[in-house]
Formats: sequence, structure tokens, C-alpha cells
Amino acid sequence: MGLFDKIKAAYQPELPDQRAAIMQASDGAEVPLVTARVIAAAYMRGGHAGGFEGQIVSRVMSAAQNAVAGAKHVGGDAHSIAKQLDRSGDMRVLCLGETNVTWWDFGMTGTEATGTLVARLPRANVASIADTRKKAFGGGQLVRFTFSDESFADFQVVSPPDNFWTVAATYGR
Repeated sequence: MGLFDKIKAAYQPELPDQRAAIMQASDGAEVPLVTARVIAAAYMRGGHAGGFEGQIVSRVMSAAQNAVAGAKHVGGDAHSIAKQLDRSGDMRVLCLGETNVTWWDFGMTGTEATGTLVARLPRANVASIADTRKKAFGGGQLVRFTFSDESFADFQVVSPPDNFWTVAATYGR
């Protein structure tokens, strides 16, 4: 192990067996095919610091950023599947399962041993999962989910496992 590998190992947390944790949390009802850490590409910006004037400017900037990101990374009418998904800036663990697509909260970095279910969507509602061939600000791949109602939502996938795209290609068929 070289110096770079030692440094990387020291700062890169080991991920728990998220597939096993999801199966256990669902009492075996959900069979995960692949999991990956994701962040909504159109997450809602916030955080208003500074004095009174700073807060006003910050709120205006956040509103503008939210509008631009929302228009670019989420499409569909107000009641579409994509518009109903969580747009928090929290990292989630995406689970592509045999019957459902689920999003789980495994803590801020996705490394906690147990997770909490955030959202569930029947697999039949996913028309496709596609690589946009674009990188997000943090370096993750932007992935577009297109749903049965023709809405779409983009997610930044952080270090997807090798079989992620193989499993993703089976959705919508």
C-alpha cells in the first residue's frame, strides 16, 4: 500500500452493508439489486447568514439558485412524480430494488449502520435511468430518472458501484 492509498483509506469512511440493512429494515420484503449514495441535483439551497442586509441578499440568491436548479434538473407538472420527491441537500442512499426504488437516510455521509426510509416508488413508475454524461459540482455523475408520467429528476451519484449501470439499464423494460 502506497502513501496515497494510506491517506485515502484514512479519510474515506468504510460504507456499511447497506443492502443488508435495507433488507433487514424491510423485513426481507425489498430485495436490493444495487445501492449508491445520491444527492438531489436540484436540492433546495438555504442558509441565511449575516446581518439584516446579508440575510435579504442571501434569501434572494437562494431563491434564484433554487429556481434555476429546479428548472434544469426537475421537470413535470406540480403533481408529477418528480415534483413530489425530496429535494433536501442531504445525502441519501438510493436502492434500486426488484420491486421498488427507495431512498434511505444513512446519515450525513451515508455511512451509518442503519438507515431510515425516506421515499418509496414502485419500479413500474420508473421509465428509465440514464447517465447524462455530465458531472455535478462535487464531481459525481448526474443521473436522470424519467418517470411513467413523463416527469424527470436528476441526482448526483457519488462513487457508484461497478454494477450500478447494469442494474439501471434494466429499469423501464
